[in-house]
Amino acid sequence: MITGIYGDSIVETGISMLRYLFDLLKTDYDSGMSAIEVIIKGYPGIPHTDILGPYYDSVGTRRLYIRLSESSHLRDIPAAVINVYLRWYTTTYELYRKMLIYNCYCHGIMVKRLINIEKYLFGNSDPATKLKNESVKGRESLWKFYNPSLRHAIAHGNVIIIPHNFIVFRMSDEEKNRVIERKYNTAEEFINEVMPDIEIMCNSIRFFFFILINYLLPKYSELFKESIGNNFKDEVLVAIVKSISAGKY
Repeated sequence: MITGIYGDSIVETGISMLRYLFDLLKTDYDSGMSAIEVIIKGYPGIPHTDILGPYYDSVGTRRLYIRLSESSHLRDIPAAVINVYLRWYTTTYELYRKMLIYNCYCHGIMVKRLINIEKYLFGNSDPATKLKNESVKGRESLWKFYNPSLRHAIAHGNVIIIPHNFIVFRMSDEEKNRVIERKYNTAEEFINEVMPDIEIMCNSIRFFFFILINYLLPKYSELFKESIGNNFKDEVLVAIVKSISAGKY
């Protein structure tokens, strides 16, 4: 992941995400541990807002796309493969947005300017703009690859796939005052165009979770157990953990 063509950008962006959490931990240990709990349990008083679930979905859908694209049967049905890719694309973009919101949340606690988390989760508040305006030096990569217009078009069904002809995407322009149209002759043409940004977004989040779950949680298991506990009853969370533990992930 980190030695490939986008490795430097993946590491830079992943570390930028981690720094917001690490800054908070260094400033206020208890608040930092509570922020880690958000990843697993969701924001205080707002059920089902964990980040582990969307992360699991993004990685799982990506693997499904890869399996389908390698299937000799489904290669003859390109519309099926591209539709799975489009779902992975939108899932990953939404996950990335959730990660940017989480960075805003950690930073707001650290500087004692709490954000209205519900406006970001359910409204139109742009976390990338918030982080950019805070001007934290060295973290520009977080919003460099983030442009949600295309994700919005795909998520709202503004995609027309015409077999043996072309693929059409309709979306708002940058000023949000008219609809523009993009046409691609093949699915590969579209995928090749969007691949760098979406791969960096996806893998920078994998980098974040790898450091947190594969390194920090095992190394400091007693501290996490003391601060967060290890008895989770949420049905979805339990199913995700069991799926990962069983190797079905």
